[in-house]
Amino acid sequence: MANLVEERLEKLNRRLRSAETYTLCCEASRDIASAESARSDCELVEQDASSIYAEIFIAEPNSENAKMAKDIADQISDCVRRCRDRMSNLKHKRISIKPARITV
Repeated sequence: MANLVEERLEKLNRRLRSAETYTLCCEASRDIASAESARSDCELVEQDASSIYAEIFIAEPNSENAKMAKDIADQISDCVRRCRDRMSNLKHKRISIKPARITV
């Protein structure tokens, strides 16, 4: 059982690295389509991470491994939040474009 949990923790850490990469891509994007794609990928990673965390928690509830898995899952959720914030900022900037001044 411990071996399974260790494998799941490794997998969860890989998901965290993926989420961080997608978040960096999203935050670096200057257009909504690219940021949206990175945000969507990050959300998929978060869904996968949630199921991995659940497997760890079921195998070893209230253990140190479960606490580590929860911390990693929280970091991944933070990455998704940052992507959503970036999307919101991009959409807001698109809407708040000032019209050109017309001088007579």
